[in-house]
Amino acid sequence: MLMGSELALRTVLIGRLSVTQPTEIVWVVTRLYHQNLFYILCVVPEGEEFGKYQPVFVQIIRSVELRERWAVSIYHQLPAVTVDTLVLSIVRK
Repeated sequence: MLMGSELALRTVLIGRLSVTQPTEIVWVVTRLYHQNLFYILCVVPEGEEFGKYQPVFVQIIRSVELRERWAVSIYHQLPAVTVDTLVLSIVRK
């Protein structure tokens, strides 16, 4: 998968938080960026919603261009690694 013009790794997770919650699909898309790990989480309920939002997730991921160091609202400092996080979540109403 491409994140901007760079190769990224996409991992698909399927599960639920509890037996009363609907099953969710989570895309974890990662790439190295200035010796750091940048990742995007795309979360959507399993079923028809995934088919609707998959093209949107792909478009968002492909539109990400990392040019200079930056941080988003959720920022963690780990020993020797900076992790920048962007979470995209679709909530069923």
